Amino acid sequence: MPFDKIIMNPPYDKNLHLKILREAMKHIEKDGGEIVNLSPIRWLQDPLAEYKRGSDWKKFEDVRRHIADVKIIPQEDFYRLFDVQFNTNVGIYYLTENGGMDLDSLVDMNFKKIYIKVMAKVSKEKPIVTTYGKCAKNNFVPVCLLGGHVDVDGFGVRAYRDRYWYFVDGKCQNPRFLGQTFEECKSYNMMSPDKMTVVEFETPEEAKNYYEYLRTNFFSYLTKKHTMDGHIYLNMLPFLPTYKKPWNDADLFEYFGLNEEEIEEIEKEMK
Repeated sequence: MPFDKIIMNPPYDKNLHLKILREAMKHIEKDGGEIVNLSPIRWLQDPLAEYKRGSDWKKFEDVRRHIADVKIIPQEDFYRLFDVQFNTNVGIYYLTENGGMDLDSLVDMNFKKIYIKVMAKVSKEKPIVTTYGKCAKNNFVPVCLLGGHVDVDGFGVRAYRDRYWYFVDGKCQNPRFLGQTFEECKSYNMMSPDKMTVVEFETPEEAKNYYEYLRTNFFSYLTKKHTMDGHIYLNMLPFLPTYKKPWNDADLFEYFGLNEEEIEEIEKEMK
């Protein structure tokens, strides 16, 4: 039978809600009407979705085409309203046969412009990225610490700096775990240390400089703005031509050719 309106709050299990939406779309394509749906919108807000292989943004282009409007519920409001902790924004979707919403309005286009500019100058020569179990050098930084659940509207990696360590001769150099091995100072939410992703270097100085690079506002801005679901994707981050020298924010702004407006955007966001 025809439906004037379908109201949905599908289960949030990976992209199951989008699969359910796709099925519901068959009704309005056939009979008209509209769908009102409450579900996560990180797949629409991710400014880098078009660059990621297999992203939901690409997989569910047919669903995107029918979106007429989205009312955003920020994650903190969603928690207050529903008493459910959720690490992404949620949206009230309105889907119709013809759709027509400008979905770019959901994306931070200032960040996207900066990101594209930065990645155009990223070094093609990358450090050795491997797993801890296969690490052949003693000087390394465990990049797995960039994962975990980072608040989307928080401070990117800055919120978890106490979990950042670098190692020289297999010993942690950070004050909290000074002198301890990787196994001894792993955090509560890590998998087996042997499977951890690490970036390894020839010298202690390179490991330290890479670690300090992770702590810049520039790097934190990039991770904060492209983190849609609490996870940070290593292949979406910029590598520098060398870590034999230290890098600070001023160096990075100059190297990537950022203008005053772009620098102001980063500093305002990370203030």
